[in-house]
Amino acid sequence: QHVLGQAHFHGLELKTDSRALIPRPETEELAAWVLEWVRTHRAQRVCDAGTGTGCLALALKAGWPGAEVVALDASSAALDLAGENGERLGLEVAWHHVRFEELSKLASPPFDAVVSNPPYIPDAERAQLDAVVVDHDPHEALFVPDDAPLVHYRTLVEQCGTGGALRSGGLLAFEVHEALADEVAELLTGWHRVTIHCDLQSKPRMVTAQRP
Repeated sequence: QHVLGQAHFHGLELKTDSRALIPRPETEELAAWVLEWVRTHRAQRVCDAGTGTGCLALALKAGWPGAEVVALDASSAALDLAGENGERLGLEVAWHHVRFEELSKLASPPFDAVVSNPPYIPDAERAQLDAVVVDHDPHEALFVPDDAPLVHYRTLVEQCGTGGALRSGGLLAFEVHEALADEVAELLTGWHRVTIHCDLQSKPRMVTAQRP
């Protein structure tokens, strides 16, 4: 994808380069699961937190055009790329240069669903990754401190819960590190329908829950 400058994601052709993470197959599975939920529940307002190329936001907008889709990223370069993809595809998404800690600022009214594929790879695993990933994907989209691998999940759960970014009954959906799925699920203690989903390789790679 780095050589070709493009990647296919959930039926969409996205421009890709070093400004954002190349979309992964497991993220496509997350998109499909969330899209089924937003259609079933006729979601009106959806957020993609940490949008990168815009892949999740654009897949949700394409699959459920009636919803208002909001996307945020801490990287202005990634947002530029996401915006280019939205323009090329003719899909309207509201792009915001906002950090996870500021999610609630965008939640007026609260979202019906929030989906996120945040950085989750501990620094200690850097040496184990393929050079294609380490040498070309932006490190800020990949790695988290070894002593705080759940930092972004914790922030998003707080923003969606006590921060009020997600409505009662709304969906929070994460892509997760296969070794951390149980720990992410524990952050959602007290939420409804906390579920760990496996990908096509039978690895626990998604965690979903509904706000009480």
